[in-house]
Amino acid sequence: MTKYILLIDTDPYQHEFFRWTIEKLNSGFRLLSAYTATEGIKIFRKVKPQISFVNFELDDMPGLICLKKIKSIRGAGKIPVYIYSHRSNEAVAKKANAYGAAGCLDEMNEESGLNRCLFKVLRDGDSKS
Repeated sequence: MTKYILLIDTDPYQHEFFRWTIEKLNSGFRLLSAYTATEGIKIFRKVKPQISFVNFELDDMPGLICLKKIKSIRGAGKIPVYIYSHRSNEAVAKKANAYGAAGCLDEMNEESGLNRCLFKVLRDGDSKS
């Protein structure tokens, strides 16, 4: 069975960066890319990925609203969804947690930070599967 990571972000660079990092980690996961919250919610509903990352700042709706909509999908409760942003702070983290986020991460645009984060998430996610 293929395991999926869903990335919801408007920035094509982030999608390439995640794809490259996932391949480099040889994790067995495949990246699903959504460039809008609406598209991401549709993909999530259809595929139910094992892990999702949602950018805090999306064009068609705020990332926290996207998170809230994802978490309202039947069967989504135990699927970890992470919010990430360069504006991450305690207030954002509190709201994200209240909406059901597995965590709130600083925007990852450097290889070592993303590798560390994905390695931990994939390792922890594998132990829960």
